[in-house]
Amino acid sequence: MKSRKIFLAWKRTHDAVLRAPTRPQPSAGEGADATYSDLSNRLRDAALVRHLAAVGSGIDVWERDLVNGTATFTALALQIFGIDPVSLANGEVAPPGIEDWIARIHPDDDPAAQMTRYADHLAGRLPYLKSEYRVRCADGEYRWVRVVGRVAERDGSGQPSRMVGTTEDIHERKLSELELEAKRVQLDNAMDALNRSERLFRAAFEHAPLGLAIHDGTLRAHYLGVNDAYCRIVGYTRDQLIGMSPDELIASDEPHHDVEQIQLQARQSAGRVSVVRRHVRSDGKPIDLQVHVSLLDGEQDSGDVSAVSIIEDVTELLETRQALAVSETRATLAIENARIGLWDWDIELDSMFYSDRTLEILGAPQENFRTADDWVACLHPDDRAVYRDAQAAHFESRSEHYECELRIRHGDGHYKWVSDRGKVVRRDDAGQPLRIIGTLMNIDTRKRADQALRESEARFRGIFETTRHVISVLDRDGRHIGTNPMGYEFTGLTVDEKRSLYFWEGHWWLSEADRERVRDAVRRAADGEYVQFEIGQCAADGRVMTSDLALWPLRGEGGEVVRIFAKAHDITPLKETQAALEDSQRFFRASFENTPVGFAIVVGEGVVVDANSAMCEILRYQKAELVGKSFREMTVPDDPTRPLAAMLDRLKAGNGRAVVEKRYVRGDGVVIQARSHLVVTAYGDDGQPSEAFLMIEDITERVQREAALHEARELAQVTLTSLVEGVIRTDLTGEVTLCNGTAAKLMGMEIADIVGRPITSTLQLLNLATATRLPCPAVSVLESGEPVRISDFVGLQATGQRRRVVTISCSALHAMDGKILGTVTVLQDAEKVYALTEALATQAAQDELTGLLNRRGFMQRLEQAVADVGRYEQALSLLYVDLDRFKLVNDACGHDAGDRLLAEVARLLRLHARSTDTVGRLGGDEFVLLLHGVEEDQALAIANRIIDSLNTYRFVHEGRAFTLGASAGLASVCAETANAATGLAWADAACRAAKREGRGRVSVYRPDAASIVDARMATGWSYRIQEGLEKGNFRLFLQKIVSADGEILGYEALARFVDSSGETVGPHMFLSAAKRFDLMTRIDRAIFNQALPLLGDLHALRPGASCPYLSVNLGARSIADPLFQNWLIERLADNLGVAATLWIEITELEEISWTEEELAFVAILRSHGVRIYLDDFGTGYNSFDVLKRIAVDGIKIDRSVTSDIMSGAISQALVKAAVSISADMELDLVAEGIEDDATLQFLRRLGVSKFQGFFFHRPEPAACAIRTSSPTRCS
Repeated sequence: MKSRKIFLAWKRTHDAVLRAPTRPQPSAGEGADATYSDLSNRLRDAALVRHLAAVGSGIDVWERDLVNGTATFTALALQIFGIDPVSLANGEVAPPGIEDWIARIHPDDDPAAQMTRYADHLAGRLPYLKSEYRVRCADGEYRWVRVVGRVAERDGSGQPSRMVGTTEDIHERKLSELELEAKRVQLDNAMDALNRSERLFRAAFEHAPLGLAIHDGTLRAHYLGVNDAYCRIVGYTRDQLIGMSPDELIASDEPHHDVEQIQLQARQSAGRVSVVRRHVRSDGKPIDLQVHVSLLDGEQDSGDVSAVSIIEDVTELLETRQALAVSETRATLAIENARIGLWDWDIELDSMFYSDRTLEILGAPQENFRTADDWVACLHPDDRAVYRDAQAAHFESRSEHYECELRIRHGDGHYKWVSDRGKVVRRDDAGQPLRIIGTLMNIDTRKRADQALRESEARFRGIFETTRHVISVLDRDGRHIGTNPMGYEFTGLTVDEKRSLYFWEGHWWLSEADRERVRDAVRRAADGEYVQFEIGQCAADGRVMTSDLALWPLRGEGGEVVRIFAKAHDITPLKETQAALEDSQRFFRASFENTPVGFAIVVGEGVVVDANSAMCEILRYQKAELVGKSFREMTVPDDPTRPLAAMLDRLKAGNGRAVVEKRYVRGDGVVIQARSHLVVTAYGDDGQPSEAFLMIEDITERVQREAALHEARELAQVTLTSLVEGVIRTDLTGEVTLCNGTAAKLMGMEIADIVGRPITSTLQLLNLATATRLPCPAVSVLESGEPVRISDFVGLQATGQRRRVVTISCSALHAMDGKILGTVTVLQDAEKVYALTEALATQAAQDELTGLLNRRGFMQRLEQAVADVGRYEQALSLLYVDLDRFKLVNDACGHDAGDRLLAEVARLLRLHARSTDTVGRLGGDEFVLLLHGVEEDQALAIANRIIDSLNTYRFVHEGRAFTLGASAGLASVCAETANAATGLAWADAACRAAKREGRGRVSVYRPDAASIVDARMATGWSYRIQEGLEKGNFRLFLQKIVSADGEILGYEALARFVDSSGETVGPHMFLSAAKRFDLMTRIDRAIFNQALPLLGDLHALRPGASCPYLSVNLGARSIADPLFQNWLIERLADNLGVAATLWIEITELEEISWTEEELAFVAILRSHGVRIYLDDFGTGYNSFDVLKRIAVDGIKIDRSVTSDIMSGAISQALVKAAVSISADMELDLVAEGIEDDATLQFLRRLGVSKFQGFFFHRPEPAACAIRTSSPTRCS
């Protein structure tokens, strides 16, 4: 039928082709017409042949003209597209193209890939086109086709021009192939499963832990196969067992040992049976085996059945059961002997059984406890809920057994404690309990003992928890078991931290010797001894105290020491009181004996019982002569106070005290004038003084001096008038009582107009910088009593005159009793000194090397310019210039050449800058320009011109030319710019961006650029630093500097920033911002303000040669600052005696110009006794050059050198050079960054003898470092 359809389709196509009009002939002769006609006929014949071949073979032949896009199709292709051949032949329907064919390919057959193959063939990459896929027919159904084709003709360039091929309908064959393939896969899977099952069975059979055997179908059930476990259990090999019968292994005395009996039982029980039989191993040893037999093949009723047997050795199990029976018997006897009662509750019948012992415990007959309710009724009301909860938990299988301790009413009417325990022994199918059996034990005595123990423990715990003593419980080895809350508060440790320590390992012991002493005490207590002694401790909050430490053993029942009890009691107040009392007694005795005033103890009518040496000296008696003598005898006879009654009257009026002036006759006969102070210290029964304390002061000379007092006062007045300083004295109310002529002249007033008026109305002081009024220092002195010295210059507003510049100090005037009588204010004319200082400040604002403004001068100019921007709305730009390769020139040519290069750069900047611009050098190779009155585009043009000139500049030195190069950052300053520091940070950030982008260029600051982050962070730190300086957030930390054997030689002072939250920040966070915003000098001042008083404390604690030194870092900008120079020298003068133990470290990494003024400043410091050290030695390019420029006392090797000293050849060479130089120049040498013993020993072998680093000490607050350190050794 299918062939008939194909033939009809072909016939229609053939007829259409034959009827198709011929191609128009070209204009030519008749010969050409005949030739063309003949060719057409041949083509039609060829088409007819192809169609006949297609119909005969079931293959569709097609042809495509690739040049003009025409195609010839036969029936199959037209049928797929649903095209009528006649319509196609008449031109009514366009022939389908290759795209139409590709569009009909099934999506799963990848039409794109088929199109690619077609393109590859056209391009010559494939020899022919061959594919099988599904195409969608006109009826919408997909059919499998096979398409084969190739290019038949190509033109002269190799391009395809004609393609022929075939299309074959393979749909039915393809479906058959797919179905066959699916069945084959299914069969393969089944075979794989069968093989896998066989392997699993074989593996299970061979490796099963139980013995497995397969038997034949005979009556003797001979072995066909056995596994290793079976052989191992019966002791036979596999070869021995094959062919044997199992009944040959069964013991002869075993009843029913015949295999036939086992087979019979298996048939009667659905093919399976399990029995225990005694067998005999090959070695003759009897064993009990559990035998499980299963008949195979489902033919249990036949007489010839194969079987599988499984055996398990249960010899030990049976022996265990027998032992269990014996054990149960013994348990019954044990229960009876332990006086434990038994009970049995049948829940179904609600009946209770109690053993005699149970009834004995309850003290009641069986009749009282017939049901469970009877039992509950006897329980204490508070225990009934506990009973029900425990019972319910066990009944619901939430607990393995039921157990609780209860109070039950005894037969005597009292409640007694019992331990009730039971377990369900039978449940129904739903899991509900049917029977429970348990025990009852009398625990009343134990419970009452436990209660008493708990009360005792509660009392002890109350003391333990609330006492202010530190109490610890230790094991025999001295490790912490427990500590009371006071102990954790004292040590600052957690429970786990303290339990990990031995008692003597705590940080609270002050020295290693104390720790060894405590360790010995623990050892003695562990041996049974009571130990008690006093020892120093340091609490977690830093308090150092003296404690009374006691340790005593806690013994077990056998008398052995099981624990150690330790108690530490702070006796610091007691010790301080005792020390104060002893000090008071010593002080009294020392005062009594050594005071220049005469003291005596008298009794009765003035008889001397004791006298000091001063008294003997005043009266010219030996002490032995004076004791027993009466003062009445030594008084001049006509003295009015000589009668006893007169003295008693004076004492009565003075409440036991009297002060009189008397005349005494000395032992040598000379009469002296004396002031006598008499204080009654004891009274007799009659109410009369019985003992008194007498102090005699020889005032003979005073009386003589009073005669000369008038002359002295006159002399003082003349001297006061002659002083070049102005002197003003006030009384306690602040009213001026004295003023010399110099003070009146400075104030522009007459003396008469000043005296008698308040000093606040006559002395008007001004701040020279702000012109604001300053408070009068006399007011502060009158309030506090502390002297005031204003180190800065102040203005004095003189009446009717110009402002004068003075220095001023004010001190309190004290009476003999210490009370403030008034003040003395001293004024000094400082006009000339102030003018000189201003000149120096002006000089300090100029960079000596280049003649440009230095950082100080430029920042002052920038601050004014920023203020003018907001005030006058002027355009202002800031250009930050940083040389790119200055260090290369400086390293290669030396310091002098580097200075010459910087001066030349300054000349170039002035050359390209306008006359209105400001040029400055911030330091090192950093320059800055302030461009006035230009917008950003103009400023950028100037900046590019400057950078171009620097990039093309060649620096020549000794015949060598160097390219310098520079990068710059440009920032526009506007009214919103916070201050000069902010503007400079913007320009700096832009300059850094220029360097990151490749150097040698100008980068313009943009607020939204990434560089703003750095600038804001730096600006933020500048504000934090300034606020911290005002609030005192900069703290002094110390790190020890030690000798090779650990002796503490001194400390290095390190700056740390402590924020409001208490977090400590190291200099790596703030140092860069401090340098950038010119705050290093203020930080240096803050550190020295703490370091110098600390040195005074060190001198007080450790006077003499044992006092350690303090090493303080000093920055380059502080060294170059004249004001800081003067300030530090004045501070050294205010702290006398500390300079000898002060080191100042100058880092070689800092770029210091070493001008004459800076060298002179260092020389002045050394003249005061300060030692100068070169820090970070070995890290800079000019380490040895600096040693030639300045005189130093020592060098410190940087940690970057010592960190790799063990393996770094360069570092070793540097250290050897430093050791050699320090020896030749007699300099101290300190190695920093020592973190392990190996580095220490290596440096010692190289000749280094002083060290610093974490191996010895980690930096800590100054107070802690000094308090916790031994005076001479590093602990």
